[in-house]
Amino acid sequence: MTAPQWVLGLDGCKSGWVGLLLDIGHRTEPRLRLFPALSDALNAPEKPAIIAIDIPIGFEDTPSGPARACERLVRKLLKSRASSVFSSPLRAALTATTHAEAIALNRAAGGPGLSAQSFALFKKLREVDAALTPDMSARVFETHPEAGFALLSGSPMAHNKKTAEGRAERLALLARYAIPASIVDPHPYPKTRCAPDDVLDAAMCALTARRIAHGEAMSLPPDPPVDARGLPMRIVL
Repeated sequence: MTAPQWVLGLDGCKSGWVGLLLDIGHRTEPRLRLFPALSDALNAPEKPAIIAIDIPIGFEDTPSGPARACERLVRKLLKSRASSVFSSPLRAALTATTHAEAIALNRAAGGPGLSAQSFALFKKLREVDAALTPDMSARVFETHPEAGFALLSGSPMAHNKKTAEGRAERLALLARYAIPASIVDPHPYPKTRCAPDDVLDAAMCALTARRIAHGEAMSLPPDPPVDARGLPMRIVL
């Protein structure tokens, strides 16, 4: 029997990262798992060939516009749900330990202020930035679940993902693409460790990883710029 060929979708959660592993050969059922650190996901025993993660990868030193080019393009795709795309901080701001310091450093580098919601991601932004190198860019890809849902459905989701209606429409779409609701619903983790919508996002990231593996995904922008560390600044869907 041919061994499974795994891809992984990852989303940040309170306890670390939640991931959905898919066998692109459809030989084995999907596997849902919590990873305490990104390094645990990168070194998962399934050895996923492709990892799609809902977190910014690559940071500008000076702003090219209001957010990175990839974020601007995804906002256009999402239309009414464009607010779900956060603007990444400039690289200089990543060292900040307080929200006020992050705002000051980002503005000093030529960028805007940063929301508290954006600053709350800094720990994970630093974790990803420290773990990734340019030679990993053929394996690890930034994606955006809401844009993934919009792409596969043909339009942005009608309801917020944290509502019952939003959860139902996303579960239905996942099921259309061979992720049964039973894998992610009812929510399998304590909410203190992982929110219900984090699992839905990880599942969509996994579908994107599968699309990448099959050569069906698209990169925004198509020819992405790289940051000072050589990391491509792209969102892949």
